[in-house]
Amino acid sequence: MEYAKITIHTTTAGAEALGDLLAEAGAGGAVIEDAADLLTIERDFALFDGIEQKVFDAMPDDVRVSGYFPADGRLQDTLAGLRGQILAMKARAGDGFGTCATDVSRVDEADWANEWKKYFKPLRVGRFLVKPTWEPYEKNGDELIIELDPGMAFGSGTHETTRLCMERLEHFGKKLHGAKVLDVGCGSGILSLAAAVLGARVPAIDLDPACVAAAKENAARNCLSDAIDVRLGNLLDGGYEGADIIAANIISDVIIALAPAAARALKEGGVFLSSGITKGRAGEVRMALSEAGFIGKETFIEGEWAAISCFKGSSE
Repeated sequence: MEYAKITIHTTTAGAEALGDLLAEAGAGGAVIEDAADLLTIERDFALFDGIEQKVFDAMPDDVRVSGYFPADGRLQDTLAGLRGQILAMKARAGDGFGTCATDVSRVDEADWANEWKKYFKPLRVGRFLVKPTWEPYEKNGDELIIELDPGMAFGSGTHETTRLCMERLEHFGKKLHGAKVLDVGCGSGILSLAAAVLGARVPAIDLDPACVAAAKENAARNCLSDAIDVRLGNLLDGGYEGADIIAANIISDVIIALAPAAARALKEGGVFLSSGITKGRAGEVRMALSEAGFIGKETFIEGEWAAISCFKGSSE
């Protein structure tokens, strides 16, 4: 299938907002190319041999946010609508968002699926070591190795929201042994893998067949297919009751909408771990969780992103 790649030239400050704009317009996938992200990962998250200089050399001088859209009869209307919204956003933000110039190019689905691989290197998150399938690595000490090929699904461990969730799962430690952890919007399956490595049984669901396929492949790749059951599904449809923990790394609006269904799916005292929440909307999400009956809310922040952990009813 042929896609149109719409690229917006911006700054670090504008990248997340413009990425959200592309997602809201229906982008089937997005890439942010920002050398500042590579520097942060190299400095803070123990990339063992550092990032090769040629990777930095390949990065653009500005920040580029790209979204992928089917190259069909709707494309011109989509592009026109996006340009109007981008101009309005730039007018509000001023010079802080850079030029916001847009480019359009055509790409094959296979090209899109492989473009990001040159930036994905072994990455440590707590005891977890997330290793791309194409990178050699030897285990050290008590590391928990997760071998991953996200394909076209979200979740490689480099984004703050994924790391926040993985850190909270590790925090549960032995409590995960034999626990039922429902991964909602599983993407690549990285949170499913993290929970299963720690001994959990994981039903994982996603609305996107590409994500389901990627998560199944990653479960098999890590010899965890018996522990992880990946299916197409929607928490709102019900049928997922009895979970000890629900992990949902999605976006704020979806978490707000899912909160009552998450409460129904959890056992009494079960944990709802949600992320994908921008820091500015954490209060709104916390209010929705309270209205759904959740208590004991803790908020964890990294950069501009938040994760919220809370309990259903009594935490005893």
